[in-house]
Formats: sequence, C-alpha cells, structure tokens
Amino acid sequence: MENLLIVAETAFALILLAGAGLLLRTFAGLTSIAPGFQPDGVLTAQISLPYWKYPTTQLRQEFWDGLMEKVASNSNAVAAVGCLPYAGFMMGGELEIEGQAAGDASAVQVVVNPVAGDYFRALKIPVLDGRAVGSSDGAGRPPVVVINETLRRRFFPKGAVLGARIKVGGLIDWREVVGVVGDLKQTGLAGEPRPEIFVSAAQFDNGSVQTLTVRTAADPRQLIPWLRAQIAASDKDLPPADIETMRDKMASLVASQLFVMRLLALFAGIAITLAAMGIYSVLVYSVERRSHEIGIRVALGARRFAIMSLVMRRGLWLAICGSAIGIAGGLLLTRYLKSLLYGVTPHDPLTMMAGSLLVVLAALIAAYFPARRAVGQDPITTLRSE
Repeated sequence: MENLLIVAETAFALILLAGAGLLLRTFAGLTSIAPGFQPDGVLTAQISLPYWKYPTTQLRQEFWDGLMEKVASNSNAVAAVGCLPYAGFMMGGELEIEGQAAGDASAVQVVVNPVAGDYFRALKIPVLDGRAVGSSDGAGRPPVVVINETLRRRFFPKGAVLGARIKVGGLIDWREVVGVVGDLKQTGLAGEPRPEIFVSAAQFDNGSVQTLTVRTAADPRQLIPWLRAQIAASDKDLPPADIETMRDKMASLVASQLFVMRLLALFAGIAITLAAMGIYSVLVYSVERRSHEIGIRVALGARRFAIMSLVMRRGLWLAICGSAIGIAGGLLLTRYLKSLLYGVTPHDPLTMMAGSLLVVLAALIAAYFPARRAVGQDPITTLRSE
C-alpha cells in the first residue's frame, strides 16, 4: 500500500511539473518578444471625455492640447493616442490604394489609429522612412498618414511608398503617405502585427483619442499623483483616469500564464516533498527490517557501494514507476493548457524529460540518507542484537 501511495504521489508531482514547465517556457518566450516599442519609463492615462461636454473634434483637441502642454514640463515626450498597443479595441476599415486595383487591398481590414503630440518619440517607435505625424499636422494642413512596416511590405513591396495616396472606407478619405514606422504588437505579444495607419487626431473627425502617454526619465510611478493633479486642473469634472505604467500593462498580458504556472509549481513542490518523504520513510523502515541481512552482507565483505545501491534501487524504482504514470497523465493534462501556451507544444518532450529527471533526483536524495544509515551500521552489534 505504501508503495502504491508513493508511486501515485510521484506521478501526480510529474503531472504538475509538466504543466508548470510548459507555462514557464511560455512565459520566457512571451517576455522575450520585442513589442516594437520601448515600454520602460512610460506612464499611461486613459481618459474618458463626455461627448455632451466635448461634442466636436475641436473641443476635444483643445482639451488634449492643453493637457499635453501642462504635462510636457515634467516629461521627455508626451502624446495622446486612440488605441495603445494591447488595448483591445481598434478601429478599422477596408483599404484602398490610389492606382491599384481594389482586389487584394480592399479585402484587408486596416487599423486606423489617431495620435496627437509626439507619440512615436513617447513610445520610441522607430520611424523607418519619411516622417511621423504629430502636432504640426493640424486641421488646416493637408491630410496625411503614416503606415506601419507590415502594410508597406504587403502592398508596396517594390515601389516607393512616400507620396502614395490611400483611404480607408468609412474612416478616412484620400490622404498622402508621409512616413513608415515599425510594427507594433497591437493584439498581444503572441499575435502578428496587422496593417496599421496613423493619422493626426486634429485631422480625424471621429475624435477617439483617449489615452495620454508620458515618457519620463524618472520612475513613472512617482508621477502618478502629479499626473492626476494635472488632469483635474484641465477639467475637474472628469471621472478618475485609469493611470498605470506601460510596463504594468505588458505584465498583465502574461498574468494568466504566470498565475497558473505558480499554482502548478506550488502543488508540484508539495507533491514532490510528500513523495520524497514517503520514499524516505519506507526505506528507513526497510533498512530496520533488513538490518540482520545487511549485517551478514557486510560481515561477508560486501562493499559499501553495493549495500547503498541495494537500498537506493528501491527508491529509484518507485520514482521510475511514478514517472512513467506521470508522463501518461501529463500528456492528458497539458492538452487543456493549450490555450495558454506559446512557442511550445503541449507534448513537449524536453519538458517531460526535465520533470522526470527532477522527480528521480528528489527520489535519489530521499533514498540516500537511509542508504547511508544502512552502511553505517556496525555488523557485529547488529548480529548480536539478533
């Protein structure tokens, strides 16, 4: 019965270790992905402007211009944007390119993102060609757009893109492309960049700019009270802004994987500890029962290594049996983690092997001390006591 219990505990430990190992590799893979911008040192504030108080694009733009002017005194770069990376909601429409047949382009849903201020410098998004859009592109200026690298690579693989004219059905009319910027991971770290267009908020009737972005050389968390005060000074009737650092926003993207990984690792640690304690107890009891046999073996000249191997083999065998069952169970469990995984398959052999080795190592450590105790006995004393 004791042996069956130990095998079950070992198998359960390996199942949990397999799940924790897969999520650990997923977490490492996600956090190593380049998001396309530099999140460190950036503070964000999501602000909801009531339409009854700011019914026109001009009024909304005046609010943002005034707020950014206040914040600029204590920041390296300040901007506002309709949709931050990973925010979820994105406006989009069908793309049209002047001089190109509808076909492929019109079938693509392009993200349209209004920006105000120095957005690309605030997030350190690289400008690959031409220039960025910003405060200089006001309502009275010629309407322009900036596109991302994915859009250029797909629809302008050979020709020059600067000066081309594009529109997005239902959102923007014909506008000239004045720049190309690097891709952002809009939908999540594991998602592929979508074709994206940036427009000046002052030239965009929708007026959906709603998030302030502030880059600072100091710890952005220290600026949160000050930023709240600046927002209140701009309009004391606004609801409290949702303020957090960009790094915290990114951390939330892997929060579910991190939570499940920690939970599985905790239970795996408990299961391994219980299995190791069980192996230790069973082997100590076995050594006590076989002390006469061990004494005879030592008296007849058996080597210490042979005696230790005799004891440790049983612990190793229990761990191997448990690992075999655990691998089978792990293959079943990890299928349910598929939606949380990235860059690794649910049946990853390396993870299974690492978990098995850890279980076997714990068993060997637990078996070592009873084995030491067996060879440390005085055979003469043992035989006389019998």
